[in-house]
Amino acid sequence: MNRLEKGGQAQGKQSGEQPNAVGREQQNRTPNRLAERWDSDLWKQQMIDAGLVRQPGVVSRRSFLTGGAALVVGLAVDNIGKFSPLAKWLDDKVVGQFDYDEIVKEAKAYMKERYNVNLMMGREKNREDVLGNPLALDKYRVVLRVITQEMSKYPPELIRKIGEPNGFEVRIVEDLATAGSTTGMSSNNNQAYRLAGLAPALTRGKAAQFILDSSQPEYFLRQTVHHELNHRCATKWENREKRDRQWTDFHAKVSRSPYRRLPAGTKSDTPPKERYFLTQYASSAPVEDEAICAEHMMTPSLMVVFIEKWKNEQDQNTKDILALKYLQTKKNYAVWSEGKMGDAFWQSIIDQGYREKQNTTRKG
Repeated sequence: MNRLEKGGQAQGKQSGEQPNAVGREQQNRTPNRLAERWDSDLWKQQMIDAGLVRQPGVVSRRSFLTGGAALVVGLAVDNIGKFSPLAKWLDDKVVGQFDYDEIVKEAKAYMKERYNVNLMMGREKNREDVLGNPLALDKYRVVLRVITQEMSKYPPELIRKIGEPNGFEVRIVEDLATAGSTTGMSSNNNQAYRLAGLAPALTRGKAAQFILDSSQPEYFLRQTVHHELNHRCATKWENREKRDRQWTDFHAKVSRSPYRRLPAGTKSDTPPKERYFLTQYASSAPVEDEAICAEHMMTPSLMVVFIEKWKNEQDQNTKDILALKYLQTKKNYAVWSEGKMGDAFWQSIIDQGYREKQNTTRKG
C-alpha cells in the first residue's frame, strides 16, 4: 500500500492478483521536541568502554553481530554518517548504494544476516509508478539508524518469513511519491501523491519491499517502519477479503459501512471524526485501520495514547470497538511470530511508554 507521507502499502496476493494501492497522506509536520541528538565524542568513548573498537569509530563485524545486542546496534548506528570527504564522491556502480562507511557496512550486514533484509538506496530505475530523489548522506544515516533500531524489536524469524521465497528489500529515497492510484483516497486528477512510506504490491519472482521517505521527521519515520511492516505481514499471512469483513464487523453496533474514501491531501495524523478510529486516516480502509493500530502499539508513546483513549472512553460501543482492535492486533502478532510477541512483549512496550510519559511530565 502507499502511505501518503506517512505511507502505506499496495495490497495483493502472491497469486498475481492486481490490487488497488492503499494510500496514506502526508503528516502534519510539527517539531519533535524529543528528537535525539548525537555526540560523536560520546559515541566513541562508549564504544571504547564497551570493548567494541578495533580502532576509533570502527566496530568489528563479529562484535557487531554477536556482541551486546541492543547496545551494539544502538551505538553502532549512532555513528552512521561519519563519511570521509573523499567517500562522498565515490559511487557504488553495482547497486547504487552508499557503502562508504564501515559502520554503514556493518549495519547493512547485520540486517542481512539477522533478518535477510537488503538495505538499498534509491528507487528502482525501471519503476514509473514510484517517484523519488537521491538523498543526502546526513539523512541516510538517520533513516538507517531508525530502520535498524525499530526492526530489531521483531523476532528475526518473523522478518525472514516475510521475505520468503524471494527476499526482503527496504529502500530509502527523498521526497517519495507515487503516480499510481491509492485505495481509500479520492482522485487527485492523476497527480502524484506524496508518501512517507510505500509497500508495493508483490510481484512474482521479486523481493517483498517497502520504501521510506527520508524527508520525514525521525519520530514519524519510526512509526512508518511499523506501519509498513504491518502491511507486509498482512499481505503475507492474511486473506484480504476475510480481514476486511472482520474489521468492518468490529463496528457493527454503530455502522455497517465505517470506512470511506478520504479527500486527497488528508493529513495522516488528522484527528478522527469518529472516536473508534485512532486517526482519520484509519477510517479510509480496513488495511489502514489495522496498520494504524499496529504502529500505535509498537510505539511506546502511542501505545499509551491508545490505551488511555480506550480506558477513558465513555461510550460503551466505542470502547468495545477499540478493545476489539487492540486484542486483534495482539492476536495477529502472536500468530505471525509463533508466540514470541506475547503478553510480556506488549507489557514491556506499555511500561516504556508510561516511563517516557512520566519523564516528559517532569521535564515539562
